[in-house]
Amino acid sequence: MPFFYLLGCRTAVYSAAQGVSGFDFLDINLPDRDGVSIINWIKDLRADVTIVMFSSQNSLDNIEHSIARGATGFIAKPFLKEQILYYVHQCSDYRP
Repeated sequence: MPFFYLLGCRTAVYSAAQGVSGFDFLDINLPDRDGVSIINWIKDLRADVTIVMFSSQNSLDNIEHSIARGATGFIAKPFLKEQILYYVHQCSDYRP
């Protein structure tokens, strides 16, 4: 599975439109937009994309909002390597 570092909302949506990614980790605080707000855009372009949100703003409201928009999971910062690997292993074959 290739790894891409996407610098913001525009590149995340563009990569989904091009079919580049199938598994995205998105921060709530992207430089150009709120990461939760683009979950629907990405899912509209590629419904099979798995999205895991992460943020230091780990309120229950942010977690529920992310999941309601279509994220598969949420990881609170600071996070452990094992938390990332859990989602990679659990979701690598995940297709809604």
